[in-house]
Formats: sequence, C-alpha cells, structure tokens
Amino acid sequence: MRLISNVENSGIDPRRIVFELTETALLQDFTLAREHIELLRRAGIHVALDDFGTGYSSLSHVQNLPLDKLKIDQRFVADIESNQTNQMIIRSLVALCRGIGIGCVVEGAETDTQVNALKALDCTKIQGYFYSRPLHEMEAADYLASGQSAVRDAI
Repeated sequence: MRLISNVENSGIDPRRIVFELTETALLQDFTLAREHIELLRRAGIHVALDDFGTGYSSLSHVQNLPLDKLKIDQRFVADIESNQTNQMIIRSLVALCRGIGIGCVVEGAETDTQVNALKALDCTKIQGYFYSRPLHEMEAADYLASGQSAVRDAI
C-alpha cells in the first residue's frame, strides 16, 4: 500500500510505471505475492517478471500470476547467433507471451549481431547495453533528446 500511495502522490500516471519482480521474491510467499501484484495492477501499475529463465523459473508463475510482461534473462542472448537451443527458447517464450497476451522483453543485447538475431526471432522489445548503459536521470534526458535512441531503434 505504501508503494501505491507513493505512486499516487507522485503525480505520475501509474500506467507509466512497471515494477519488475524476480521469481526469488515470489517464492517466499506466492499467495501474498499474487495478492500484492493484484493490488498494484488495480492501481493501474504494471508488473513484469524479471530474469525469466534462470533460477526457479516456472511456467506456473506465468500461468498463475496477473503479469503484464515477462523479461527473458540475458543468459539466453550471449551466444544467440550460434546457439540453436537458446534461439528456440527465446522464440518459444516470445510466442507464449503473445499467445497469452502479455508483453515480452529480451534482456542483455550488447551487439548489433545479437539485436539482429533477436529481431529475426520476432523479438520486438529488446533491452541491453547495445542501446545504452544505465543512465542517471539527466543523462537519460540528454540521451533521449540527442536522437541516439531513435538511430538504435532503426537497426
């Protein structure tokens, strides 16, 4: 409730906010986690399951949680150009997300070759150092204003 209150008091449209949860956080009390996710979503806040595919990943989490987005872990991207198993996993997870109506982001793209391979697998949301390293608020504003992000999107 404190998170929801902070969002409401911030003046930011809650539909612009995505909280990323790791599966490890869910394992402590799955029922309570589900209830909290439902509260966040009722407040208009989006929820993503981060680092999917590592640790205790389970499709039952995707099935039983009211998620908006699944974020595929970067471990599947490192050798995406040559690893056919990872290609199939990513392609399958992207298709799964589309099929159940949630967003999908592939994490960890660092090179143009990886980005092109992911796009060939029908990935439309890609995150990683290829686009930018983490930035402070002012750096992010400057980066967006520079148009560099638009150039990277065209690749």
